[in-house]
Amino acid sequence: TGIKKAKKGIIITISNIGFYVLTGGGPSIFRAVLMNIMLIFMKEYGKKTSALHSLSFVALIMLFIDPQNLTSVSCQLSFAATSSLIYGVPFVETSLLKKMNPFLKKPFALALAPFIYTSPILWANTQTLSFVSIVSNLLLVGMIEWLVIIGFVSTLLGVIYSPLGYLGIKACYFILILFLKMIDLLLKIPISMLYLIKLPQLLGLLFTLGISFIFSQFDLNKPLKKRIIKYSLLTAPCLLFIFYFNKTIPNKYMKITYFDVHQGDSCLIETPTGKTILIDTGKSDRKNPSLNMGKKII
Repeated sequence: TGIKKAKKGIIITISNIGFYVLTGGGPSIFRAVLMNIMLIFMKEYGKKTSALHSLSFVALIMLFIDPQNLTSVSCQLSFAATSSLIYGVPFVETSLLKKMNPFLKKPFALALAPFIYTSPILWANTQTLSFVSIVSNLLLVGMIEWLVIIGFVSTLLGVIYSPLGYLGIKACYFILILFLKMIDLLLKIPISMLYLIKLPQLLGLLFTLGISFIFSQFDLNKPLKKRIIKYSLLTAPCLLFIFYFNKTIPNKYMKITYFDVHQGDSCLIETPTGKTILIDTGKSDRKNPSLNMGKKII
């Protein structure tokens, strides 16, 4: 029995690694693959754990492999969206959408919960909130799993016989284009996008953690004090790691920003080591020497 479980585990691990490679990888895919492998192994060997412990353990592993993983916005959104499916959807179903038709309740909960969870992170990083995401979640919730499966199978078929793989990929591409066209139309509605003041990244993550705490602990019978302590002990270390390493470890990419200074373009270069280089700040105004051109342009 142990040998069979080991073989099954190896097959599952190889399959997940293959999926990671074929999808192009990234922190969010790595989180999904790592969590999937861990939960399947625990199920096979009869071990039990909570969803919160699983997410925290995966976050800890990712921190050890590459601390900068958790400073990635896509990774933060991945953890937030996963938490919303585990805790947010049941809460929305039983509390916010209590009186809704049972047939519609689940799809709307699946569309609304991720929006609530990810909004603070998106606000902190883009200074925008888009209500169109609720509609897109509602449209994609029943299709995204099938699109992933079809895309994965098509890739495998393409290795064996390329025309078959090409047909599957084309079908996925056509469906995604339709969704994108629909979303573009919705974004043209004036109230579809809110432009907000800048929110500090730490505050955005704290908002998300607060939402997660409220949703996950709402119906539990344990004393509130114990729940707060338990949640803080599990999440605080990851939060501290994120911001400590975000300040001490260089960024992976160089950032280049161009400004129109009415005489060509000014170029601001931000290097991975934290140095900044500003090239060309524009011409001076001889008629008004006291004019601050940088302040005027910015």
